[in-house]
Order: sequence, then structure tokens, then C-alpha cells
Amino acid sequence: MKVCLILSKSYKDDKVFIPLSYLAFFSRSHEVYLIIIDEAVNLARKNFFIELKENIRQAIQAQTGLDLSYTKNHLEFLEMLKRKFRIKIKVCNTSTITTGLSRRIGDSELLNEIFELATLFEITSLISEADLILYF
Repeated sequence: MKVCLILSKSYKDDKVFIPLSYLAFFSRSHEVYLIIIDEAVNLARKNFFIELKENIRQAIQAQTGLDLSYTKNHLEFLEMLKRKFRIKIKVCNTSTITTGLSRRIGDSELLNEIFELATLFEITSLISEADLILYF
């Protein structure tokens, strides 16, 4: 089953909440796409924020069998999820995509390994093929 988790709000602050428990739950047995649609010119200025509270960490460890103690930050956790469960994290930064100003998301190598830039056409195709779509 193909599951799309879509973050498409225009956030007024610099934090983007990624629905971590949904990622962990669906990634065990489904093809998961986390799609982030952002209107900011520079997506790297956003702080991708995952609040790993202890009870959430324990629940995710129990559900997935993953040892989360060695992940230092949220980006390392996303990278580990992407590698282990083959989660696809697509970012459609509309300003950058439409003007063709950049092929990179930010200056960090880890950011560019985790998040894949996608066009609106790719995002539309993914959504039309999805069995389950959740908006956040």
C-alpha cells in the first residue's frame, strides 16, 4: 500500500512539525512518501523539527524495534528511517522549483541526502497513485 503524508501549511514560525509516529507506524509495512510543499524561497532556513519526547521515543522503539538512543538529532533520525525503511521524503519548494534557481535544498550534505527535491508534477503523480493520503 502506498501512503502519502503531506505537509502543506505555510508555517508562520521557523518550525515544521513532521508527524513522527505516523512515519514509524506506516513505514514498517507500507511504501511511505513524506511530501513537504513549501512556498519559502530557501527551504534550508526552516528548522525541521521533531519533538522526540521520551514516551514517543519508547512507543516508536516498541513498534519498530529500532534503537533510537544513538541518533543525535532529528535529521539523523530521518536519515536512519529513510535508509532502514526506504521512506521517500520529497520536497516541493515551489519558489525554487518554478524559477529553477537551485537544485539543492541547503548547504548541509545531510539535508540534501534526506530530502529530495520534486516538481509539482511528481507530487501530483504520487498523490494520484496513493492508497491513503494524510494531510498535516
